Amino acid sequence: MFIYKECSYNDFKEEFKRYSREENFPKGLRDLYNYLLEYCNDQGQPLELDVIALCWDFREMGIKEALEYYEVEALEELHMDFTIILVDSETIIIGVT
Repeated sequence: MFIYKECSYNDFKEEFKRYSREENFPKGLRDLYNYLLEYCNDQGQPLELDVIALCWDFREMGIKEALEYYEVEALEELHMDFTIILVDSETIIIGVT
């Protein structure tokens, strides 16, 4: 049996602090929250908040770093194989699963 609680952005942020993982998403924590909220709404299903799993499944990185790491030339190529959350003009969160 599961009991689900609606999670505000502040709850989400505090949970990352509780696990000492707020530095995993220094620029994009709110963007990750918004992505997950939209995902839940689209699926019509709640999502269990597992900070450690999110840190395994998503990674914040610079766009240039991501292009070099994955040996591609454009974000569109990455988007074909990964979930991409644009944080700002230099930063993305990439879903690595």
